[in-house]
Amino acid sequence: MRNMRNRGRAVALALLCAGTLASAAQAGGTAPPLEVHGSSELPALLGTLARGRPLVLHFCATWCDACRAELKKLQPRFAKLDARGVSLVLVWIDEEKSRPAIPKLIAKLRLGGLRSIVLDAPEPAPVAKALGEPAWGGALPATFVYDVHQVKLSSFLGRADEGLLDDAIDEALRRAAVPAAK
Repeated sequence: MRNMRNRGRAVALALLCAGTLASAAQAGGTAPPLEVHGSSELPALLGTLARGRPLVLHFCATWCDACRAELKKLQPRFAKLDARGVSLVLVWIDEEKSRPAIPKLIAKLRLGGLRSIVLDAPEPAPVAKALGEPAWGGALPATFVYDVHQVKLSSFLGRADEGLLDDAIDEALRRAAVPAAK
């Protein structure tokens, strides 16, 4: 009988924790552990991150004041992208020593429901090449919009103009609705 009660308590605790984690993620709370990828993985990673949908990659770092300001401004817009059929990935380029600050900033800015990865890319050139943006020197923030075939539609190097970002996302969604020519 005692084992049954303990098991019942364990199940109740597990359900409570699961509900709390789900609520935290929906409210922009704590995010799951971050995946770390090398820059050489980026070309193959684009399709995986997109999940067959248009893709927005937003590059940022915890030490970047402009990034924090832009994330705060764009958070409501970013939070709605999944429901619109767009995959969004926050790509953190923090060095190893500053990576512990990423989950704290994610929680502070209520970004917990958004997918985040860390890109271990000490040199910007391979990343720029993989993104199809050779002019990008690694300045942050930077946002890239891709269609469902991972064709880059728009780049925002520095802070993104919200209207132009919306236009690029709308174009990616229009292209997703039209079958690709054979």
